Amino acid sequence: MTIRITRIEQGLLQRPHDVQVTKSSPNQSRSESAVAINPINNSNIVAASKKFIDPQKYRFTISTSYSMDGGNTWKESTLPNPLVWDGMTDPALSFDNIGNVFLVVEPLKFTVDDLVGMGMYIYQSRNGGQSWIDPTPLHPDDRTDDKQWIACDNAPNSPFVGNIYVAWGANSPLRFSRSEDHGQSWIGVGSSSSGSEIANETFAPEISVDLDGVIHIVWHIPGTDTIKYIRSTDGGKSFKPIVDAAKGITSFNNHLPTSSGFPHFPNATFRVLTLATGCGILDGKFIVAWADMRENFSRIYYRISEQNGAKWIGPESGSPMMPWLSSSDKVYNFHPQIIANKQGAIGCAYYQFGFKQGEYLIDTKLAASFSNGSNFEYDSEISDLSWNPAINAPWSHGHSDLTFIGDYFGIDAVNNSFAVLWTDTRTGIQELFFDLVATSGYQFTQELEISDTKVLTGVIDDSGGLIWVNGKVIPYPGPGPELDLLNALAALDSVKKINHSNSHKIVNSITKVMQNVIEDLRKLPQKT
Repeated sequence: MTIRITRIEQGLLQRPHDVQVTKSSPNQSRSESAVAINPINNSNIVAASKKFIDPQKYRFTISTSYSMDGGNTWKESTLPNPLVWDGMTDPALSFDNIGNVFLVVEPLKFTVDDLVGMGMYIYQSRNGGQSWIDPTPLHPDDRTDDKQWIACDNAPNSPFVGNIYVAWGANSPLRFSRSEDHGQSWIGVGSSSSGSEIANETFAPEISVDLDGVIHIVWHIPGTDTIKYIRSTDGGKSFKPIVDAAKGITSFNNHLPTSSGFPHFPNATFRVLTLATGCGILDGKFIVAWADMRENFSRIYYRISEQNGAKWIGPESGSPMMPWLSSSDKVYNFHPQIIANKQGAIGCAYYQFGFKQGEYLIDTKLAASFSNGSNFEYDSEISDLSWNPAINAPWSHGHSDLTFIGDYFGIDAVNNSFAVLWTDTRTGIQELFFDLVATSGYQFTQELEISDTKVLTGVIDDSGGLIWVNGKVIPYPGPGPELDLLNALAALDSVKKINHSNSHKIVNSITKVMQNVIEDLRKLPQKT
């Protein structure tokens, strides 16, 4: 019998096991990661993160790794580091449409008590992250520069395809830079110099570009009740006025306990922030998401705009992404990162913190929408194991009462998949782990010769296993993983017809069972 799953219409189907990206010593804690997939060679993936030098003094640099086999194996690469820099922070990654990868960094000088920024710079790699060209200044020597993000216009039908955009700022002006020649030169808005101001104040802006080439920037200033938004429809030559993407939100600041100036959850010491994340989706829509404390436990909320950001719809304070969660679910969802893949699925990776297995742990999770943001029908754990944020945690800015796991983590999308890169302490050290999650069109190309019966997506061509006739499943006796797989397929087909808010949980469970059964099938002896 040859078993082949040729298509599953929708779902979250991840690898059998998480992949460890980094291997570190205890003083090299990894956090605050970014990941990018090469659009012209999807097997090439690049990762970047903070790499600590002295965790208790909050001293670190940035390290990069690359994969040439779709994330199965990784190698660390070296960034040229000018001698005047003591370290770097806040990595942001993106590939352009011809396969160059860009890394934006904030260089640092370490002081006796803390660290200071030295402006904004960008690295480029032309060989998939294996080596890097010396950094180019975008806005040098400005100590207020901080918290940057990058987006490349890779949409084939965009009038600005090939452009690269960078935005940054933290309790400082929102600054902007762009390149129209694949990183050879950089300018600001219009004909102004790189790093020109487009707003008086911002905090951790996230920049993205949609399929029509419209630039979107979202941000949240801690303690306020709004998500701010600005856009450009002419490739960064000018920007429309700032508007409120959401109003009446409940920020972490002023609604959580604080230590050394930062909020943190009860029963935890790692710092958390309400930061905005956004991306373009189908039909000229744009979606923004954030972590919100209005329900007393942190939940992910989102809002959608139409007409490439011209019109915001729905409740002005946003809608819950996982409305089935109640106050009895005593977990905190935070650090959302949202993106859409080429097939239109929207993925939102996030951390979930709560009391699990007798201690306070974090799971890395992924919610997905196959309805262009009308609902998020799927919600799946990505990390194989829950991890403890207290293990090997650096001290934020050298304060022992406040620890650090990063203010964000990595997600990217390509074709029918999401790539997720996160901090994890299962080894006893803060390391980076990776998973690639398929959504639709997922295939197993390996064929297993088990008997002389052929099964194609639940359809059988002789009397063994299950027969699917006129929508009815007729079981054929005989235990084994083949029959288990077919039963799971039948159950999946039935559950997807249930119109209930909790049916997604059953779909996720069945999908995981199918993955385990397929692994069992692969272990069976094959006939020659």
